[in-house]
Amino acid sequence: MNQDDTDALISGPPSPPVTAGTSRPSIYDPVSSPNSFQTVDLGATYSPDDHPFETFYVPLLSRAVTYDRAVGYWSASELQYAAQGTARFLANGGKMRLIVGAQLAQRDVDAVLDGKPLDDVVAERLLADPELDGAQIVQSKHLSVLAWMVANDRLEIRVGVPRTENGELLTHRQSGRYFHTKYGIFADNYGNRVAFNGSNNASVTAWSKNHETFDAYPSWNIPIWDYLGVHKVLDFEKHWSNNADAGWAVIDLPSAVRKHLIEHAPDTM
Repeated sequence: MNQDDTDALISGPPSPPVTAGTSRPSIYDPVSSPNSFQTVDLGATYSPDDHPFETFYVPLLSRAVTYDRAVGYWSASELQYAAQGTARFLANGGKMRLIVGAQLAQRDVDAVLDGKPLDDVVAERLLADPELDGAQIVQSKHLSVLAWMVANDRLEIRVGVPRTENGELLTHRQSGRYFHTKYGIFADNYGNRVAFNGSNNASVTAWSKNHETFDAYPSWNIPIWDYLGVHKVLDFEKHWSNNADAGWAVIDLPSAVRKHLIEHAPDTM
């Protein structure tokens, strides 16, 4: 990554957002606008007592326009569990990039590669009314929502896998190694970003049952962002471009399936 790339990643907020259907900017206030991350009462650290699904994940996903996540275990059931947040994210025009470990539920893989997306009428309902109709659609048809996201360039999934010094890609079973990092970055429409790093996977079990802890780094807390948050952005871009750490590769999901690198996870993750 060259200096221009680095500068682009840590540059200031974008131009004011444009309200749908008009050519005039919407009210541009990165602090007090309802869809700004700065209206969320963020903590520095989260544990089960902080109810992080309700106080962190859903509020940020609902306001986000991009969401990058690197995680050991991911399940599409997370979209369903966070149905209202997912619906609002999609209504915002949100785009998601995932780098996941090579253990995935078969039904999720099938939905990504060959699933039947929402039809146009249902998708329009989801986007027009994310609070009610949209949330219900995600709740009842999350695998079709997943397929629709992939088909409409709202979601791209890549897989982290071990590789030898000679470049051979290996399964977890062959190598005894697994892509197990866990961090993410949300961005809103006002140039605000929140990175987080901790123990939690992207699954219903992680949000609702496990004891998980993580730290949050908001971009408007400049010392914290410069010291910790921006490095998560740089790490993600490094891995996304397959410039991974020695002994690792990041490849697209269809290639991982073709090379028989994916192991099946239980559907109950």
